[in-house]
Amino acid sequence: MGHAAEHLLAVTHPTVGQLYVSILRNQHQFMQNRKEKSDMKRFKLGMAIGLLLCCSSCYRAFDWEDPNFQSHIVLFSSICPDTTIQVYVSQSYSIHMPSIDTLDRANVSLYINGQAMDRSTTRPHSGDTVRLVAEAAGLPTAEGSTFVPYPIPIKRADVNIEENFTQFRVTLDDPAGETNYYGLQISRIDTTGQTWGLSLDTHSEPLFSHLSAGLIDDLIEQGNDYRLIIYPFTDQTMDGQRYTLQVTSPSNLSTTTDRLRFCIRLYTLTQDYYQYLLSVGLTNTDRLPEAGLADPTPIHHNVQNGLGLVGGYALSEQVVTLPGRE
Repeated sequence: MGHAAEHLLAVTHPTVGQLYVSILRNQHQFMQNRKEKSDMKRFKLGMAIGLLLCCSSCYRAFDWEDPNFQSHIVLFSSICPDTTIQVYVSQSYSIHMPSIDTLDRANVSLYINGQAMDRSTTRPHSGDTVRLVAEAAGLPTAEGSTFVPYPIPIKRADVNIEENFTQFRVTLDDPAGETNYYGLQISRIDTTGQTWGLSLDTHSEPLFSHLSAGLIDDLIEQGNDYRLIIYPFTDQTMDGQRYTLQVTSPSNLSTTTDRLRFCIRLYTLTQDYYQYLLSVGLTNTDRLPEAGLADPTPIHHNVQNGLGLVGGYALSEQVVTLPGRE
């Protein structure tokens, strides 16, 4: 497996930085090598393979090589306003390669609004256009560009504790006359200040009607770490309106007497970032390609002469505190 020659720049927003560093590491690994699936997923795959065996007369093994394969740079960067930029660079390789050398040296240049900038100190702002150019010996030069979006404020956030679930209501004002892409993340803050992302039931919320349950569960995987769950949606049904979305999370908090704290985060995403998240989720949940019954879902990318994603996002958040009860 190829390893990243990581050009890591300091992240000045530790919470968002840690979130997206983890996402980028996971996404890079996903682009290079599929993770092992859970026992239930393997069971489903086994059923599909069993069906395939029933049609064994249509199956024939053959050797295949790709003499025209050329390795490319894999470039990942997730860019938010007023934060230094972090970049991950590695290279792609063929499944026929038994091993691959680490991409030890790569040069990454940063351009903001067409001007060359210092990568280590520059912080882009909302409205800026950012371009990254990656070069490495023996590989085609790769580049990716993105727009840094503006944050959309959370107008109001409400939390209601019910017997078997917690209900969240999040209100925002969507800018009119443009297509906007969002992501929702809700976390519980424990007594140490650590945040733990909640798995949300979105079936009754129209904004999430495009997401299947499996896609939501697998959208951003990192073992059993639910701190990374982000639920993407668009303004297709609420363009230019004030809208209150409603979701729930299974819980047994109705009897607790402790003070409860929740962090509600609203991400504004670029179109490329939104499409990338959806394509990764669809690929994770579609079992037919693994059984050889369909072509795999293409992973969305926007890197020219390479692979990966250069995407922009902005963040708005509110912390809701529910007082303890005696």
